[in-house]
Amino acid sequence: MSVRIRRVTAADKPDILEISRLTWEGHDYLPLVLDDWLCDENSKMYGVQIGEHMVAVANLRVIENGKTGWMEGLRVHPDHRRKGYADVLTQKLIEEGEQLHLERLRYTTGIDNEASVRLAEKHGFTRLFEVGVLFAPRPRKTPKMDTHVNIREADAAEKTEHHSLWGFDP
Repeated sequence: MSVRIRRVTAADKPDILEISRLTWEGHDYLPLVLDDWLCDENSKMYGVQIGEHMVAVANLRVIENGKTGWMEGLRVHPDHRRKGYADVLTQKLIEEGEQLHLERLRYTTGIDNEASVRLAEKHGFTRLFEVGVLFAPRPRKTPKMDTHVNIREADAAEKTEHHSLWGFDP
């Protein structure tokens, strides 16, 4: 069977949704964003096609006014894992970023996703920081919250502090 790397189209949606259904026990976010990525001129979504089916996908979204490429949505169908397709797609997104003259690429992954961490390290990514994500069961009753909020414009000192705190260029 022939293996082909190509841009993803709307016609690939059934295959991608099937991959997503088999990812994270069906709790994947990809179905919620797929249509947006396919229509977004700043998204470059590629896939690995084997025969007539897409078996792996990944997206490169250009953000920060064309300075940064955000690599996201890397998925491989369970029947096609450990065949190097994630590696090939990662390399494709890196090459796309080079062609677009991006200043940097960013990539997030679960710290316990050893395959993804190895993939990132293999391609020269370095860990910038780690984040913990906490979940709580949905409360039976919505807690009562104070909805009164005072809003005012920040003064000059606060604006400078905010920029400094977040590392924005003023």
